[in-house]
Amino acid sequence: MAPFDSRFGPRQRRHLIRAQLVSQLIRVQLRSSLRHVSGSFRRNSIALYKKAAKFSQQKADFATLWSDLLAMAVTPSFQLRIVHRLKNWILDFLSFDMCSFLAYFERLWQRAMELQSLVLHEFELFIALPWIPNNSPHS
Repeated sequence: MAPFDSRFGPRQRRHLIRAQLVSQLIRVQLRSSLRHVSGSFRRNSIALYKKAAKFSQQKADFATLWSDLLAMAVTPSFQLRIVHRLKNWILDFLSFDMCSFLAYFERLWQRAMELQSLVLHEFELFIALPWIPNNSPHS
């Protein structure tokens, strides 16, 4: 029996023992299949993943669920799937960030050009302002 038996009830112990058996089965499958990385390895890994997921659905016990997830995280195909999704997420984020940055920079540039057309330059002040004589009260 496992050392955690005294802390859990009989139902939880049964689920934990089953989860241990599933994780041992996955480890044995990995050891025997690691030599041949092929389509059959992928099919076996997916089949084991589905069996463990079905087992977790049928037995909605928290400890069993986490034991199954930890056992599945050991499989290389599961790790590759995580890495692939993470890589795609990072690339999507960077491309979105870069596109939004470029769009922001383009809008900023357009606004600067609009403002530049509104700003009077020093040589245009004589044209824009009326002529005020030196002896007027406004000078």
